[in-house]
This record gives sequence, C-alpha cells and structure tokens, in this order.
Amino acid sequence: MGCASSKRVERAVVAEVYKPPPASISVFDINTVEEPWLITAREGPPEKEEAPPEKEEAPPRPAEQILQKMESLEQPPQPWSEVSRALQTLKPDLLLPAGARPVSTNPFLLRDRQASRPAPDDPARRWRRDPLDGLPALPPPGGAARVVLYTTSLRGVRRTFEACETARKLVEAHCHGLAELDERDVSLHAEFLKELRELLGEEALVPRLFVMGRYVGGVEKIEEFNEIGRLRLIVRLAAGGSVRGVCSGCGGARFVPCVDCSGSRKVAGLGGVERCGRCNENGLVRCPACGGTEDEEMDGP
Repeated sequence: MGCASSKRVERAVVAEVYKPPPASISVFDINTVEEPWLITAREGPPEKEEAPPEKEEAPPRPAEQILQKMESLEQPPQPWSEVSRALQTLKPDLLLPAGARPVSTNPFLLRDRQASRPAPDDPARRWRRDPLDGLPALPPPGGAARVVLYTTSLRGVRRTFEACETARKLVEAHCHGLAELDERDVSLHAEFLKELRELLGEEALVPRLFVMGRYVGGVEKIEEFNEIGRLRLIVRLAAGGSVRGVCSGCGGARFVPCVDCSGSRKVAGLGGVERCGRCNENGLVRCPACGGTEDEEMDGP
C-alpha cells in the first residue's frame, strides 16, 4: 500500500550510495617482494668496524699513589706524624695539575692569616702579657693589692642598682670566693662613698672597679673586659691563688650590727642618751671576723 511518489523517493536514495572507482584499488605483484636473507646474500657481509686504538695507561694520580704507598706498608702508621714521614718519599713523584699551587700560597689563606696576626703595636698583645697594662694607677685606701668594687645595695635608682648587680656578678664569677675581693657598699658605710669621691671626684657613680691599685672603670668597662677575657686575667692576677669561703660572721656583708647599741646608734651616758661613737650612720660596725682589712683572715665556711 502507499502512493507511487513514496516508492520513487526510496529508489532515488539507494541510487546515491558512494561506490569507489576501479582505479583506486592498489594493484601489486607479490613476486616482486624479496626476502631479507636474499638481500643480504646479494650485497655480501657487512664491513667490520675498525677497533678503537688502545689507550695509553695514564700515570697514577696523587691519591692513587698515596693509597698504593699505604697498602705496601706491612703495618700502617697510626699517628699523623708517622703518616707524614712515610709519605716523604712520594713528594717528588706526585703529579700536580698544570698551574696548581701549594695550599700554603692560597691568597685567601694568606689574607686570613695576615688579618688574624696582631700588629706589633696591638694593645691586645700588650695586655695579654700584662693584664694591667694601660690602666691608670689609682689605689683605693687599703686596697692596693686587692680587687675593690664599689657598689650599692639600695634600689632607689633602678638603673644604678642593676648596673651594680651586673658588675658584682661578673667580678664574682672570676673570683670564686677569693680573699682579695673587697666589695664596698656605699649604702652601708658613708666612708666608702667619701673614698670614691676623693679618688674620682664628686660626680663619681657606682659601680667602680679597682684591681691591684689600678682603676678599671664602671659597668661598661667591666662588661668589655669580660667579653675579651681581660677581666679574668686581672682578677686572677690579684688573687694570687688564695681561696676563702664565705665569712661565718657577716655572711660576706663585711658589716654586723653594733654590739654596744644593737644598731640603734644610741647609748646611755653620764648626761643621758648619747650618740654611739663606735658604729657608723647605719648602726653597723666592721665584721670582727673579716673586717675588710688586709691583715685579717677570713673564717672558713
């Protein structure tokens, strides 16, 4: 069933299918294909490659010579001095690269050696021979052969108190309880402040360090000397090797309350209450055990 027009359309579509032309099909003769062994038989065997020329044996390198020398020894040397003597015979035979120079002539090593070598007038060379070199002679009373450190224990001025604590710790770190250390607290005894002002003037501030009758300086100088190692040398020079413990009487403060007035600074006299003439302005007297003088000896711990 159907109309005639629809059948004509189907027939027309089938007629438009692509068909390749006969000339596009590849045509070849199988008899013309040759096998690989036939080609090899006709051309002959391949030419032999020329063998590379034999390389000349290079002389052993310095490291190899050293190893061969060490292996040839019956018993290898142990210290470096013995190794050096065993290799003395190899020095003329060692082949160095062209233009090579010994390590001792390296410009960088020479420059570093020159920079690290102190000059003849170098101050560091002088104070290493004499730690007190260049320090002005300014002996405090009774401290010509000791380490005298003027400090204060009052916290009124924070900066001054912290500077005194720093100076005390640095000096004590190198003293280790040496008898030559004499710490003079100006807040405990007004005579210490008077001594310091007579030595350095009215503007003198604590802390101040004196060693063997030489004036070192304040906390800045103490820190500088500690950094370069000079503080240890000058303190040990003043020490002389004697060691003490902390005084059992005053605990290292060098002052104790007055026995007569018990620190009140007042005693009973003929005319009534009088000022105690034995103690200082704080009601303190020198410790009878240590006293801070050169002739008195310290008790053991």
